[in-house]
Amino acid sequence: MINVEFFPYSGGTNPYIDILREGVKADGRCDIESFEIKPWRYILGNTKAQVVYLNWYDNVQNPTRVRTIYSIIKRLFLLYILKMRGIKIFIVLHNRLPHNARNEKDLKFYIKKLMILADRLVVLSEGTKDVFKELFGDGFYKQIEDKFLHVPCTHYIGTYQSQNIDFRSEWKIDKNEFVFLFWGSIQPYKNIELIFDIASKFKDSNLGAKFVLIGACNDSYQHVLREKIINLDNVMLIPRRIEDAELADVINVATVVILPLDITSSLNSGTCFVTFSLKKNIVCPRIEGLKDFTQDYFFDYKYSTDEEHKEELHKAAKMAYDEWLCSPEKFHKREQDIFHDLELNYSAKKIGKILSRDFERVVNGR
Repeated sequence: MINVEFFPYSGGTNPYIDILREGVKADGRCDIESFEIKPWRYILGNTKAQVVYLNWYDNVQNPTRVRTIYSIIKRLFLLYILKMRGIKIFIVLHNRLPHNARNEKDLKFYIKKLMILADRLVVLSEGTKDVFKELFGDGFYKQIEDKFLHVPCTHYIGTYQSQNIDFRSEWKIDKNEFVFLFWGSIQPYKNIELIFDIASKFKDSNLGAKFVLIGACNDSYQHVLREKIINLDNVMLIPRRIEDAELADVINVATVVILPLDITSSLNSGTCFVTFSLKKNIVCPRIEGLKDFTQDYFFDYKYSTDEEHKEELHKAAKMAYDEWLCSPEKFHKREQDIFHDLELNYSAKKIGKILSRDFERVVNGR
């Protein structure tokens, strides 16, 4: 058996880590324990680890630059200890850069060091490799290109069960009304205001759609958002945390989920995969994680500038609305096709086997 340590061991409110970990365990080649950012533990050899699997290890942002640099030094020091002890290092690259990145120069330096120290650079989508080639240049990329390993995100089918809560009725939304739903934490980097721009255009065109935003939101940002929607009666802001037990019923409110992600930081989206797993579609930029799907299921779009983002988001939202109105069979077939693709290609069993096979290969020097 191969001894592996996961960081984090559990995802808490995000079940991605737990699903993947159980998929690896089910393959039967690995024992999995928790990795801790405690250098003394590894200096003293208080571990059986042969492999460490590190998620979001690049997320070192702190309120001050001094504290960020301290975190960088501590984490790099720990990796040097692991290298000295012959422990194999898998770094998972979830994003181009951490969201809300400050001190970008420091972060780029740190990420390059992580890439050099890693035995494997795990990407959730094939195109991610090209993103880092563009970010760091051909010369550096050639030093690391053989380290990349594609391990797709697992699906969430069966993770979230309906409790038969009728939120449409509770929120006084007609059962036949088209609903664009944004769900998840409500933060400035998620381009929330773009949704309001689309809502305004729909209202001006007398298109009967509701825009519902639900998720945790701090008081100051909530105040900013409420000022912006004061004249938009087709927007509903529900600033509260979504409990796991109600998530399936919240998403069931949607006709389609709208996610105007920032392509300068986002490579993949667990929100997309949860949405697909509950048989709903998305309006979303064409991030790398969507390009791996073999069929054009989504109402996705590309953009280069902020102004273009606004225009392309509106086109994609209008396309979703028009297809639902004029070709409902085609609209719902997309949802079913995405779901079947997930079942076939993105199960924890299948993804866990890919990962545990590579743990074995790296430990055995192949």
